[in-house]
Amino acid sequence: MSKHNSKSAGAFFRIPLPDGQLGYGRLLPSEYVAIYKLRTQQASDDLDFIERHPILYRSHVNDRMFKRWAFIGARQVTGELAKPDK
Repeated sequence: MSKHNSKSAGAFFRIPLPDGQLGYGRLLPSEYVAIYKLRTQQASDDLDFIERHPILYRSHVNDRMFKRWAFIGARQVTGELAKPDK
């Protein structure tokens, strides 16, 4: 059984955007989120597909954001994403 949940580092989220498209993000350590440079018309839960896209930016995240975001899975955070944000 996975230790990940929707509020643990490594969680992937689908984010509804104002134009009706969907964006994707991932929770990082220290309450930061990485937003992928990816927008889709149809929902994707394919973590490999999402993870292959570059990171557009990192930002601090708060609990209000999670109410609109759909948890779609989790993986351990590795590589550049595991490094603390400067």
